Amino acid sequence: MSVPGLEDEMSNERFYRIAPDTVSWSNTNDTGVAERNLFESDVVRLREVQLSPAISWSLTSGTLCLLTAGSLAGQDDLALARGDLYWSNSDANSFTTGPEGATAYFIEPLQGIGREVRSQAVVSSHLAWEKFDDPAGRPTQPVQVLLDGSLSALRTRFDPSYVAGKHWHDFDTLYFISEGRMQFGDEGWFEQGDIRAVHGGHSYGPERPGTEGVEFVLISLGGPVALHWSDLEPPP
Repeated sequence: MSVPGLEDEMSNERFYRIAPDTVSWSNTNDTGVAERNLFESDVVRLREVQLSPAISWSLTSGTLCLLTAGSLAGQDDLALARGDLYWSNSDANSFTTGPEGATAYFIEPLQGIGREVRSQAVVSSHLAWEKFDDPAGRPTQPVQVLLDGSLSALRTRFDPSYVAGKHWHDFDTLYFISEGRMQFGDEGWFEQGDIRAVHGGHSYGPERPGTEGVEFVLISLGGPVALHWSDLEPPP
C-alpha cells in the first residue's frame, strides 16, 4: 500500500491513516477539475476530486463517487448532495455540477470488485436507518445500507456512550469520518475528514466515539460488511 504524504510513524502493515488536507492538489487535463491522489493498494485506488461550478463531466466505469460538498445533477432528474453516492459500472454517466461546484472521493476498486453491482445512485435521505444484526447478539448501532455485493458500503452513527470492542472484518475496508471523531484502540483519534484504511483479518479496537458521537461511511472491498468479535473469533 502507498499513501502520499503519510508520515512513516503513522502507518504499519495493517492500517493507514489518511489526512487529505496534507496532500497537495494538482490540475488535470480537464478544465475546472483538480484532484489529489490519497491512497493506493492492490485492491483499491482513492482520489479526491474538486469540480468547478456548472461544468459537465462523465464518471469513469468502475468508480464509486462519494460526494462531500456541493451538488451534482444527472439524467432523469437525478440530484446528488453531500453524503450521497454514485457507483458507475458503465461509461454512460454524465453529470453537471451545481452553482457551488462539487467535491468528492473517487474510490476505484481493483481485481473486478464491484463489477456485478449495477450502476446506481444512493441518495442518503431516501434510506431508512436499520438495525445491524450481530450473530453474537451484542449491541450495535443503526446503519444505512448503501451498497451490497463484492463492493459493499454502510453508513453508521455511534452514540457518544457506545463503544465497539476489538473486532475484525473479512475484507479490506475504508473508513470515511464524516462527522465527529473516533478513537481506534492504540491508533489514536481520527478526526472529521480523516480516512482510515485497514487490511481484512486485522483485529483492532476498541472503537470509541468523541463526546458528540461520530458518523462514518464504511466501504468493504471484496464482500459484505461482517463483524467478527476478536474474543469470540480469533483473527486469521
